Amino acid sequence: MTADLLTKLAVNGLKNNKKAVISYILASAVTVMIFYIMTSIAYGPYLVKEGKALFYGAENIMFLLTVGSRIVAVIAVVFLLFGNQFVMRGRKKEMGLYGVLGLSKKNLTKVMLIDSLTQMFSSLGLGLIVGAFLNKIMLLFLYKAVKQEPVNGFLFSPKALVETIILFVVAFMVCFIKNLFSVRLGNPIELLHSENMGEKEPKVKVLLLITGIEALLIGYFLALNVNGAYQAMKIIFISILLVIIGTYNLFTAGTIFLLKVLKKNKKMYYRTKNFISISNLMFRMKHNATGLASICVLSTGVILLLVCTFSLMTLGEQNINNMYPTDVLTYINKSFKEDPSVFINAQKKAAEESNIDVKDVVYRQYCPTMAIKGENGLYSMDMANLDLTNLETVYLLTLKDFNEYTGESRALNKDEILVYSSEGKRTSGEQLELFYGDFKIKDLIKPDGLEYIYDSTMVLFEKEIIIVADEDVLLQIKEHVTSGEDENGQDMAVFLGMNLKKNLSDSQKATFKQCLQENIGEELEISYKEEERAFFYTLYGGIFFVGIFLAILFLVVTVVVIYYKQMSEGYEDRKRFEILANAGMTEAEAKKTIRSQVMILFFLPVCTAIVHMIVASKIVRQFLQMLVYVDPLTFGLSMAVICLVFFAVYALVYKLTSKQYYEIVYGK
Repeated sequence: MTADLLTKLAVNGLKNNKKAVISYILASAVTVMIFYIMTSIAYGPYLVKEGKALFYGAENIMFLLTVGSRIVAVIAVVFLLFGNQFVMRGRKKEMGLYGVLGLSKKNLTKVMLIDSLTQMFSSLGLGLIVGAFLNKIMLLFLYKAVKQEPVNGFLFSPKALVETIILFVVAFMVCFIKNLFSVRLGNPIELLHSENMGEKEPKVKVLLLITGIEALLIGYFLALNVNGAYQAMKIIFISILLVIIGTYNLFTAGTIFLLKVLKKNKKMYYRTKNFISISNLMFRMKHNATGLASICVLSTGVILLLVCTFSLMTLGEQNINNMYPTDVLTYINKSFKEDPSVFINAQKKAAEESNIDVKDVVYRQYCPTMAIKGENGLYSMDMANLDLTNLETVYLLTLKDFNEYTGESRALNKDEILVYSSEGKRTSGEQLELFYGDFKIKDLIKPDGLEYIYDSTMVLFEKEIIIVADEDVLLQIKEHVTSGEDENGQDMAVFLGMNLKKNLSDSQKATFKQCLQENIGEELEISYKEEERAFFYTLYGGIFFVGIFLAILFLVVTVVVIYYKQMSEGYEDRKRFEILANAGMTEAEAKKTIRSQVMILFFLPVCTAIVHMIVASKIVRQFLQMLVYVDPLTFGLSMAVICLVFFAVYALVYKLTSKQYYEIVYGK
């Protein structure tokens, strides 16, 4: 058989299945575009050039983009295999017909190779062309997100181009080999009549049902009972895995079980509308459970990514102000005997020598330590049996310092304390065992005026501020505190803060630090809010950028899966529609019955995804606490807005794809 004839057969086959093929090529092109853009920016000269970062934090963005592109690669390969399976479903009958007409398996292989090459070159060409066009726009968007000045020049990375071509050529070749085996090993007659084989009523898969319920309940339990960022970090991925397993198992077995239960209710089942709906839904779920579960998981992923990235950027300034309450922060260790005026005067002198215009200064002294939270109090760390899930950061202050910093005039007995707990679990009047003895919580306090003492690097652990009666009590506590590095620990920590009238130059920063070291000592740590703001926006702006790309990819895959499901449902329901019409139902009744089934089928995943997100909100928020402070109200509002917007987009996608569905079922 001539090559021209084989090419003509391949082209005609693609034309006959153009709706499925075109959607597959477009979706594949989007994955090509996203992968190329991410790798191109990562490898390009606008983040790191000749081994040197072009701005503060650029290496972090490069790392995030590289990791993100690997995630995209995995998702792209899985999606190509899934989409190819749907496209091939429509071609099997055609390949069977060619086999019956005498086309050899060698010639069938050539036809399928032409198909695969056409899809591959179309996807790669379209994706790379659009990616090259949008590349610079995405780079400018990234620079905007990380608050950097726009750059000039055309962005092109040969390395990214080669990686993209290799990845997708391999992926399409894997799809081709899979198709080849499915056709060459099949009987042409079976392929030709594959759509006309009878079906038995689906049975309940008891093992899947039980494991699905257990996995989902355990995943939900872990998510709802998480306590603290460190615990969230340990169990969030286990919880996600369990919920995914539970989702697939319950969509596969749970829906059949529920429909079987409804079928046994004779009063409900033996009504015309319910009889047809329940019977049809049972066979629908048999074929579509895995696809619907995939839509649910992808939808949850889109919502989760958007909520996290949106929360990170929304809370940016709030986090910067929480972590860096003054423009300049200096941390120093001191002994109990040193007078605070020594440090205040040293800072004043350093500011004068550096020509720094100071608005105001802040001084705080306190004793920071780590403690193990027990049932009745706080205890010294046992390094041999250290449980990080119960570790807390504790800040100890004397009553004298507390009254001075807050402007209050409280009084305490030796066995009384004032407490602030970040988790809000302490109560007034409670007895608290504190390292060596029992203390009574006289009152709960607010952290106003004390927020300067927080260590911004200790985000994994709960915080408690404890006010003791005097320095003698503080010294007694210190004698019983065991630090991980030094049994005696440090005496006191000093926070020196300054708010400025204008930003500092590099020379002013160098002079200020040198002068402080000369007057106080070498062991001090200085941070500048503007520098940390730049680092924050480069790091979390990069996370936001990568998160948006992944969310777009998940959304595109979700849309295409919905479209494929609508088309496959359409071809199956066309026969059901004819059967219902022949059975005596009016056209209007048949349309209404099928429409209600389709609505249930396609809105079940998004409703389940929103439930998953609501249950996961606590553990996700706690997990984000590792990175930034997450205000519960802001996070909750972000989640509500994202869920509503996603539901609206999902409904719009359903509306658009259902038009194609109804054309297949009822005809134009």
